[in-house]
Amino acid sequence: PVEDASCSPLVGSLFKRIYRHFGWEEDDVPGLFIRHLSVFFFANFAMFCAVPYMSTWMGKSVYHGNPDAAVSSPEALQYEHGVAVYNTATAVKAAVGIPLVMAYPAMLHRFGARAILSIAHLLFSVSLLLASFFSIPGVAFCAVILLAIPTISIYTVPAAIIAEAYPYSRASFLGVLNVFCVVPQMIDTSYTGTLAQNFGDSAVLMVGGIWAAIAFFVSCSVL
Repeated sequence: PVEDASCSPLVGSLFKRIYRHFGWEEDDVPGLFIRHLSVFFFANFAMFCAVPYMSTWMGKSVYHGNPDAAVSSPEALQYEHGVAVYNTATAVKAAVGIPLVMAYPAMLHRFGARAILSIAHLLFSVSLLLASFFSIPGVAFCAVILLAIPTISIYTVPAAIIAEAYPYSRASFLGVLNVFCVVPQMIDTSYTGTLAQNFGDSAVLMVGGIWAAIAFFVSCSVL
């Protein structure tokens, strides 16, 4: 059974203040939900910061292509090859994700959400930081595939835990969970374009890795 408990005072006061805007009283907001939502919130900052730029990063930084080069020029072909490699890595990532999804229910009951999410966010951070500092084809390919674990963990574990813990109010809680998926996406889009234009796509991946590291420390602290 999933057990509820109070979260840290800092995280609790922040998110309970936000929930009051939804018309909820403080007692209506369970600690388990707040803890998972706080981790989910920072994980989405990492996801929407880095992932949209990974295909252009692969083409430009890893394979040294240029999307603005003349058609059929060596630089244009190198960019297209990099994007094709990214698409292949994404397909492998999806294939790896299928058995992971099937194994997650048993893994959740065996190891718990804290262990799974902490490992997932650590892998997320390490993958993005390695990719940002080492633009090597092999490292880049493996970094994309490793994203299967955090991607599945971020979007399945909190929903599964909340749905199991609060079966009669899960629709409301899952709705708020979706809100805290959209808010980081909106904030990320306000600065990542400028960051990529001025410092390159690798800088965006590095910032995403920092967001993932924050999610890792939050998951270790509050779950």
